Amino acid sequence: MRVGVNNMTDKDPPLNGAATCPTGPSNGNTWPVIYDVAGRYLFVMLTAEF
Repeated sequence: MRVGVNNMTDKDPPLNGAATCPTGPSNGNTWPVIYDVAGRYLFVMLTAEF
């Protein structure tokens, strides 16, 4: 069993203009490769073998 949370503190990513994004156009005015703009989310994984 695996349980986890991403972005536990729900910290917002820094906002940037399109001209300052290193990978071209920005997604939501931030760097989508570095920051998760979806916010906090939980995940659970359960594996069973019989």
